[in-house]
Amino acid sequence: MRHELSTILLGPLLLRQGRQVRQRVALLPEPDGERQGVAGEGPPLRVLIIGDSAGAGVGAATQTEALSGRMVAELAGQYKVHWQLMARSGATLAQTVRRLRRLDAEPWDWVVVSLGVNDVVARTTLDVWRQGLSGLRDLLREKFQQPRILFSGLPPMHLFPALPQPLRWYLGARARDFDAALAAWADSHADCVRLATDFSHDPALMARDGFHPGPGLYRLWGQAVASQIKRHQTDPIVGGRCERCRAEHRLAAGVAREQALLLMRELDDRGRIDVGAEAADPRFSTDYLFGEARGQMFGVLVGEDAAGGRVVLRAFSGQYNGVWEVPGWVPPLFSVAAHDRIMIPGDHRLKLLDRRISDRTPDAETTRQLRQERKRLSQLLMKDLHALYEVRSFNGETRPLSAFFAHARGIPAGAGDCCAPKLLNEALRLGLRPLGLAEFYWGRPNRSGSREHGRFYGSCADKCGPLLGFMLCGVGK
Repeated sequence: MRHELSTILLGPLLLRQGRQVRQRVALLPEPDGERQGVAGEGPPLRVLIIGDSAGAGVGAATQTEALSGRMVAELAGQYKVHWQLMARSGATLAQTVRRLRRLDAEPWDWVVVSLGVNDVVARTTLDVWRQGLSGLRDLLREKFQQPRILFSGLPPMHLFPALPQPLRWYLGARARDFDAALAAWADSHADCVRLATDFSHDPALMARDGFHPGPGLYRLWGQAVASQIKRHQTDPIVGGRCERCRAEHRLAAGVAREQALLLMRELDDRGRIDVGAEAADPRFSTDYLFGEARGQMFGVLVGEDAAGGRVVLRAFSGQYNGVWEVPGWVPPLFSVAAHDRIMIPGDHRLKLLDRRISDRTPDAETTRQLRQERKRLSQLLMKDLHALYEVRSFNGETRPLSAFFAHARGIPAGAGDCCAPKLLNEALRLGLRPLGLAEFYWGRPNRSGSREHGRFYGSCADKCGPLLGFMLCGVGK
């Protein structure tokens, strides 16, 4: 409301000052230098930088002195960083989304976002800004295999030397409102992080145009971005939004990270997962993870029992080499016996239909009918199997799996079978209070390249997010 009133009362003056600033302030170019590359040694880390002129490095002499160069230099000491810069002077949030739609889909671990100043100047409304943030997140998750997203907060425009009063006050107030909206929005999404840009208020660190960062500010900014990425890489978060209480619930790796590293060493040393068995079962060799089937996720939860003792739980995602239950590992969210009573005859009927389809003399109408029948039976089978899943929360509630995907096109394949839901479900059954949960990938990299051997990962947002938000609700009570 105050911005609307200010626009009405000060509109002609603000417009005149805006034109004067554009005429007086030097139009600085985007710096020369590489916009993509590979740097450092260590675990692979893929980072995409998107945004506006600050993201593009305006105010620095070269990209090495800009955000991308400073950030990559900080990360390259620990990781082999595959990075790309896709930022452009003057870009708004909506323009950036349109550009991203034209990019090829590929996996990124992190997307660093520098946007907002041009939306403030362009008089974008707060409602459109919030909607745009949600649209950007949805696009990044869909196109880039659910990366973590780091949003840089809006800079303190009320301190920009290039802006005269009252334009400086007006844009500064709008920038603070946009930043507050970004902070609240990011806090409600487990895969998003907002970085406050209060590194320094020293005007001497700005570029000569009084509007963009100078090399000194880029150094501080790049270090801060890298620090956030490092922290979240070493302590990935599991969690999601609970639709019941409308809050985001998260659980960090914490004390579970050390136990996960012990499990990694055990898998490496023993080469099997059926530790403690009298005779080694060849189905449980870790060779399976490095063959055609490729690797899978493993998880560890550390919980506290009623007496204050610590209990360590272990899980593998889905089945291990076709087996749901292995001694020493937590069970799935359903009764395996009940699952087999549905699955075995259902799978038999589907295979009979497959043979009828492949053995028939070509007959388009009959083949179409058989395929439709197979599709119908397959859908009924999955519906019956999904009905077996019971998802419980620390608030004492239980819901069917279908309740979490009522507004989706269907229940995603593998929903409820990841490590985190299995571990939390077992912790609930045993009456444990979770202290930490860590998940890592073990084995041959997956076909998309988004999972690497021996690396920690946070929970997936699409399949696990809805369940984990519900399950973790009440965990601190």
